[in-house]
Amino acid sequence: MTSESGDVVAVIIDIATFRRMEAIIEDYGLVHFMKEAESDETLSREDAIEYLRTLEEGPENGSVRI
Repeated sequence: MTSESGDVVAVIIDIATFRRMEAIIEDYGLVHFMKEAESDETLSREDAIEYLRTLEEGPENGSVRI
């Protein structure tokens, strides 16, 4: 589709192509996020369980749900 001035403003693609494009974009985002998280601190199993417990307690106890 083009605007009155001739600029392309929309395209029509089949659903299979759209789904392939969507998967590529999601994969790219996941890889980017994983690379960004590589430098994050890791938790021991016990620390991770404790962290999850604080999330379950809710905001009334001062924790923030993610």
